[in-house]
Amino acid sequence: MVVNVRKSGFSALSFASFGLIVAGWRRLALAASVLAVAAAVTGNWVGCAPAGVPPSGSAEYRETVRIFYRGLASLEVGLLSDARDQFLRASELAPREPAVHGNLAIAQVGVGDDEGAAAALETAYSLAPDSGEIAFLQGQLASFSGRFEDAV
Repeated sequence: MVVNVRKSGFSALSFASFGLIVAGWRRLALAASVLAVAAAVTGNWVGCAPAGVPPSGSAEYRETVRIFYRGLASLEVGLLSDARDQFLRASELAPREPAVHGNLAIAQVGVGDDEGAAAALETAYSLAPDSGEIAFLQGQLASFSGRFEDAV
């Protein structure tokens, strides 16, 4: 599934998966669940990028995209600490890109950092408040954390 999370100049992430897997890494005794959410981060910014996103074509942009995809690959094969580290670095390079923060949250859940995941999701939500995918991830985290009222 591909959805438009937010229009930005970060068009190379157009085909990137937003959330690959949230599964049996939970410390809670919950059944494993798989979350496959995609983000289409499409660009309407010709020749410029919004603040907090590297300009398209720049060396910083290429480095950010490389790091982001490395994080996605790490998530896919279960290298959760590596994925977290890659998304943390990508969030420094592109602090206004919600897909980076959403994937960071998924990696943080995987390594048991629910507080960090909540903070990353809050950042993603502030950048893309209309995203149903981010709201879904926030609900899943609340449910996994036993905050069932917040999960609804």
